[in-house]
Amino acid sequence: MRQLLILCTFIVACGPPPTGTLSSKVSRDPALATTFTTEDGWTLNFTHVVIAISGVSAKGGEDVGFPAGLAKPKVVDLVVGEGVDLVSNAMATPKAYDTVALALGRATGDENVNVPADVLNRMGQRPFYVEGTASKQSTMRTFQLGSSKAVTFSGCMPSATVAANGTATLDFRVHAQRVFHDDAGKMRFEAWALADTAPVDTVVVNTEAQTIMTSTLPPAHYGMTQGNLITVFEKRLLGIVGLGDSGTCTGQ
Repeated sequence: MRQLLILCTFIVACGPPPTGTLSSKVSRDPALATTFTTEDGWTLNFTHVVIAISGVSAKGGEDVGFPAGLAKPKVVDLVVGEGVDLVSNAMATPKAYDTVALALGRATGDENVNVPADVLNRMGQRPFYVEGTASKQSTMRTFQLGSSKAVTFSGCMPSATVAANGTATLDFRVHAQRVFHDDAGKMRFEAWALADTAPVDTVVVNTEAQTIMTSTLPPAHYGMTQGNLITVFEKRLLGIVGLGDSGTCTGQ
């Protein structure tokens, strides 16, 4: 009996090391489902915030959090739904995963999670696209704006720690309202409203926003960005993703 107990102890000690579960998802800032009031007096609502997710990764030292990667690229509307699960690994090595990244980009055969067909058509091949309405007294605008650039958000903080037999989730939070921030981080829409020029139909699109040069706008608001409003849009886009409620990522 003593020999049997020693053998059982040996087997347990030499068994496979414990693992945990590491998961990832993309979710919206809850504020995207509410109404914004900008610094310059516009009332703004997002009706669609669409992102095309092409990849997600996590590493802790030499350990890879998601060996299989993203099974299929996804296109998701974060106003129609609150978010989407991405990848889960139930055999993750217990440790801190401090090198994580989310990639946006269009891919052949990407999965449409919940984007209405007409919105997907207007989005085209852009990996980031927003639609919404804005009003100021009796003036109304609709915006349909996007970026054609693929973006990778990395350097994300804080890290996620997987405990033995525990779980941890990387929650990539999207704060799409930041694309309308000025240089001081204040939300503004007046310059975008002025872009409704060709044609004058209350709808603001990329080609119109490209005609509004930052050199013609108040320097205190847009003086740190040379170019046009789409230049501003794409610069702000690099800062719209963080981890959880208050975490950060850097887009490039």
